[in-house]
Amino acid sequence: MRTSYLDQLTEIEKQFECERGEILKRNDDEIMALFDQHKNTEKEYQKRREDDEEKHSKELEDLRSSDANLQAEQKIKLEKEMQILEKCMEDMRAVYRLNEEKLDFNHKVLSEREAVNNKT
Repeated sequence: MRTSYLDQLTEIEKQFECERGEILKRNDDEIMALFDQHKNTEKEYQKRREDDEEKHSKELEDLRSSDANLQAEQKIKLEKEMQILEKCMEDMRAVYRLNEEKLDFNHKVLSEREAVNNKT
């Protein structure tokens, strides 16, 4: 009877060991699946971040380029306007000199007439 109980106990222990092995195997498989899922999630996040970074970098470069073009256009426009204003200033100086010379001439003419009129 004792050997029968011992045999039954041994059989029960073998069953427990077998179940324990199966449970450990399932747990290992589940853990590995979770690790794989985590690794895939990290890869997807990294890829998404790289894509976003590349997109933002391209947008930034496009903005820099368009701003540089706009600045160059603005500079050219302002330089042309400055040249026009400088030409206008030179024209006004010439008109001023001409008017000054006319006034000097007229002043001389009037002074001479006054002197002639005073003599007569």
